[in-house]
Amino acid sequence: SLTDKIDLIARYDYINRSIPMNIENGNFLIAGFQYKLHKNLSFSLNLRALMPQEKYWVYSNFGVSF
Repeated sequence: SLTDKIDLIARYDYINRSIPMNIENGNFLIAGFQYKLHKNLSFSLNLRALMPQEKYWVYSNFGVSF
């Protein structure tokens, strides 16, 4: 956590072989942050990258807890 309301998110995967994605060898990276808007409401924004194919995606999520 950077602060009480902000968390950093990071994940790295090495892909040896993926038939659905048609990849023989590659790296998958997710990096971003999560911000707690309210006690039960959060928002996250992250970048996902697939290398060496150089494909990038940006995702945003809202979360509600009960």
